[in-house]
Amino acid sequence: MTSRHARSRQHGFTLIEIIVTIVLLAFVATIVANYMMSAVAHSSLPVVRVLDRGSAQGVVEAASADYRQLLADNPSASQTALSTLKSRLEGGHYGTYTVETKYISFDGSGMEQTAPSGDNILKVRITVGDQTVVTLFAR
Repeated sequence: MTSRHARSRQHGFTLIEIIVTIVLLAFVATIVANYMMSAVAHSSLPVVRVLDRGSAQGVVEAASADYRQLLADNPSASQTALSTLKSRLEGGHYGTYTVETKYISFDGSGMEQTAPSGDNILKVRITVGDQTVVTLFAR
Protein backbone atom coordinates (compact mmCIF):
# COMPACT_ATOMS: atom_id res chain seq x y z
CA MET A 1 0.00 0.00 0.00
CA THR A 2 1.31 3.44 -0.91
CA SER A 3 1.66 6.10 1.67
CA ARG A 4 -0.49 9.13 1.84
CA HIS A 5 2.56 11.32 1.03
CA ALA A 6 3.38 9.40 -2.16
CA ARG A 7 -0.21 9.66 -3.39
CA SER A 8 -0.33 13.43 -2.95
CA ARG A 9 2.75 13.90 -5.17
CA GLN A 10 0.91 12.31 -8.09
CA HIS A 11 -1.63 15.18 -8.35
CA GLY A 12 -1.09 18.67 -9.85
CA PHE A 13 1.71 20.22 -11.93
CA THR A 14 5.35 20.65 -11.17
CA LEU A 15 6.95 24.07 -11.06
CA ILE A 16 8.88 23.31 -14.28
CA GLU A 17 5.64 22.47 -16.13
CA ILE A 18 4.03 25.73 -15.01
CA ILE A 19 7.07 27.82 -16.03
CA VAL A 20 7.26 26.15 -19.48
CA THR A 21 3.52 26.79 -19.99
CA ILE A 22 3.87 30.46 -19.05
CA VAL A 23 6.85 30.91 -21.40
CA LEU A 24 4.95 29.29 -24.30
CA LEU A 25 1.87 31.43 -23.64
CA ALA A 26 4.04 34.59 -23.58
CA PHE A 27 5.63 33.59 -26.90
CA VAL A 28 2.24 32.98 -28.56
CA ALA A 29 0.83 36.22 -27.08
CA THR A 30 3.78 38.16 -28.53
CA ILE A 31 3.17 36.76 -32.00
CA VAL A 32 -0.57 37.51 -31.82
CA ALA A 33 0.07 41.04 -30.51
CA ASN A 34 2.51 41.80 -33.35
CA TYR A 35 0.03 40.55 -35.93
CA MET A 36 -2.82 42.56 -34.43
CA MET A 37 -0.73 45.75 -34.19
CA SER A 38 0.21 45.58 -37.86
CA ALA A 39 -3.42 44.94 -38.81
CA VAL A 40 -4.59 47.90 -36.71
CA ALA A 41 -1.87 50.16 -38.12
CA HIS A 42 -2.99 49.44 -41.70
CA SER A 43 -6.72 49.51 -41.01
CA SER A 44 -6.98 53.26 -41.59
CA LEU A 45 -5.56 53.15 -45.13
CA PRO A 46 -8.85 52.27 -46.85
CA VAL A 47 -10.58 55.12 -45.02
CA VAL A 48 -7.87 57.60 -46.05
CA ARG A 49 -8.10 56.43 -49.65
CA VAL A 50 -11.87 56.88 -49.71
CA LEU A 51 -11.56 60.36 -48.19
CA ASP A 52 -8.87 61.33 -50.72
CA ARG A 53 -10.95 59.98 -53.61
CA GLY A 54 -13.98 61.89 -52.34
CA SER A 55 -11.93 65.10 -52.07
CA ALA A 56 -10.62 64.71 -55.63
CA GLN A 57 -14.12 63.97 -56.91
CA GLY A 58 -15.41 67.01 -55.01
CA VAL A 59 -12.87 69.23 -56.78
CA VAL A 60 -14.00 67.86 -60.16
CA GLU A 61 -17.67 68.42 -59.28
CA ALA A 62 -17.01 72.00 -58.12
CA ALA A 63 -15.01 72.72 -61.29
CA SER A 64 -17.79 71.22 -63.44
CA ALA A 65 -20.42 73.38 -61.74
CA ASP A 66 -18.18 76.41 -62.17
CA TYR A 67 -17.65 75.63 -65.86
CA ARG A 68 -21.39 75.23 -66.46
CA GLN A 69 -21.97 78.59 -64.76
CA LEU A 70 -19.26 80.26 -66.85
CA LEU A 71 -20.91 78.90 -70.01
CA ALA A 72 -24.36 79.97 -68.83
CA ASP A 73 -23.11 83.50 -68.12
CA ASN A 74 -21.62 83.89 -71.60
CA PRO A 75 -22.43 81.03 -74.04
CA SER A 76 -20.45 82.55 -76.92
CA ALA A 77 -17.21 82.66 -74.88
CA SER A 78 -16.65 78.92 -74.41
CA GLN A 79 -12.91 79.24 -75.02
CA THR A 80 -12.66 81.95 -72.37
CA ALA A 81 -14.59 79.69 -69.99
CA LEU A 82 -12.05 76.88 -70.54
CA SER A 83 -9.15 79.28 -69.96
CA THR A 84 -10.77 80.65 -66.80
CA LEU A 85 -11.41 77.15 -65.49
CA LYS A 86 -7.81 76.12 -66.24
CA SER A 87 -6.41 79.11 -64.35
CA ARG A 88 -8.73 78.49 -61.38
CA LEU A 89 -7.69 74.83 -61.17
CA GLU A 90 -3.98 75.65 -61.42
CA GLY A 91 -4.35 78.45 -58.87
CA GLY A 92 -5.80 76.20 -56.16
CA HIS A 93 -9.22 77.87 -56.29
CA TYR A 94 -10.98 74.65 -55.22
CA GLY A 95 -8.69 73.55 -52.37
CA THR A 96 -5.46 71.66 -51.76
CA TYR A 97 -4.65 69.16 -54.47
CA THR A 98 -2.18 68.40 -57.24
CA VAL A 99 -3.45 69.35 -60.67
CA GLU A 100 -2.28 68.68 -64.19
CA THR A 101 -4.09 70.41 -67.04
CA LYS A 102 -3.47 70.29 -70.77
CA TYR A 103 -5.34 70.84 -73.98
CA ILE A 104 -5.75 67.70 -76.04
CA SER A 105 -7.25 66.48 -79.28
CA PHE A 106 -7.85 63.05 -80.74
CA ASP A 107 -6.45 61.79 -84.03
CA GLY A 108 -8.37 59.68 -86.55
CA SER A 109 -7.67 56.44 -84.64
CA GLY A 110 -8.91 57.92 -81.34
CA MET A 111 -5.47 58.37 -79.80
CA GLU A 112 -4.97 61.35 -77.51
CA GLN A 113 -2.55 64.04 -78.65
CA THR A 114 -1.38 67.21 -76.97
CA ALA A 115 -3.02 70.14 -78.66
CA PRO A 116 -2.05 73.80 -78.85
CA SER A 117 -3.26 76.06 -76.09
CA GLY A 118 -6.85 77.06 -76.62
CA ASP A 119 -8.01 73.85 -78.30
CA ASN A 120 -11.51 72.46 -77.74
CA ILE A 121 -10.78 69.87 -75.01
CA LEU A 122 -9.16 70.46 -71.62
CA LYS A 123 -7.92 67.35 -69.82
CA VAL A 124 -7.72 67.73 -66.04
CA ARG A 125 -6.03 65.30 -63.65
CA ILE A 126 -6.69 65.98 -59.95
CA THR A 127 -4.62 64.07 -57.37
CA VAL A 128 -5.30 64.05 -53.63
CA GLY A 129 -3.06 61.73 -51.63
CA ASP A 130 -2.66 58.64 -53.81
CA GLN A 131 -6.07 58.99 -55.50
CA THR A 132 -6.42 60.51 -58.97
CA VAL A 133 -9.52 61.61 -60.88
CA VAL A 134 -9.31 62.50 -64.58
CA THR A 135 -11.98 64.40 -66.46
CA LEU A 136 -12.40 66.23 -69.77
CA PHE A 137 -13.96 69.63 -70.31
CA ALA A 138 -15.03 70.48 -73.84
CA ARG A 139 -16.45 73.59 -75.36
